[in-house]
Amino acid sequence: MLFGELLFYKNDEIVKTVNDEEFSEFNPEQLKVYVTETANKIGATKVVSSCIFHGGAKGIRDTVLFSLEDG
Repeated sequence: MLFGELLFYKNDEIVKTVNDEEFSEFNPEQLKVYVTETANKIGATKVVSSCIFHGGAKGIRDTVLFSLEDG
């Protein structure tokens, strides 16, 4: 991964962006807790991990990490 960020949405508007420097050392469980707690604190309805990859996985990959629709 070259670069990544977490995008916190409230409905369809980005309300917070977190650079990968703040979460790159988290293991998967720590990241899940961080995302859920931050989303609940700011009232986000969805959190997306947006990453730019190089090498064999070139391109941008967005992954939904949290969504109120998913429960």
